[in-house]
Amino acid sequence: MTVWVDDMRMLARDEFRALHTATDDYWKNLVEFLVASGQRWGEASALQPQHIDVKAGTVNVRQAWKYSPTKGYYLGPPKTKRSRRTVDVPSRLLKKLDLSGEWVFARPDGGPVRYQAFWRDVWNPAVAAAKLDPRPTPHDLRHTYASWQLLGGTPMFVVSRQMGHESIKVTADIYGDVDRRSAKAASDLMDGMLD
Repeated sequence: MTVWVDDMRMLARDEFRALHTATDDYWKNLVEFLVASGQRWGEASALQPQHIDVKAGTVNVRQAWKYSPTKGYYLGPPKTKRSRRTVDVPSRLLKKLDLSGEWVFARPDGGPVRYQAFWRDVWNPAVAAAKLDPRPTPHDLRHTYASWQLLGGTPMFVVSRQMGHESIKVTADIYGDVDRRSAKAASDLMDGMLD
């Protein structure tokens, strides 16, 4: 089942599987990492091998790509002070990553991967081949992470910390309507009280 909250697109598991299958083999680990970690694009694409602890199953988010018309691309701090964090990611996935270059996720020539080129050359063809409609964006993998975690019963506080939100209020405001089970239980309680 596809989940929608406002204009956010959150993929169902079968949709993600179709997208992952349709993604060029070289980029499959990046796509899987984005949905498994909930990281922002600028954070994931700025990861360097020293940020990954495969044995512990953690990723240290310490930097993110930024862009300025005067400076171009440069490394800076993550979005908020809470964005500087340690994220738990399945070790199974971390073991598949190539940690031999300067960047964890790099172009085939070793240079840093840029969003626009990834969107145009990798993402759009995979979305089209997977026949996803409406079309998700790479950022929707972050939303998918949050929805899967919340629907799976992960406490909102944990999801908030993993995603690097400034406060749990941000997470609640964005994703509070994803899991409707509590609201349904409240409705059922009132129905029982009125019966």
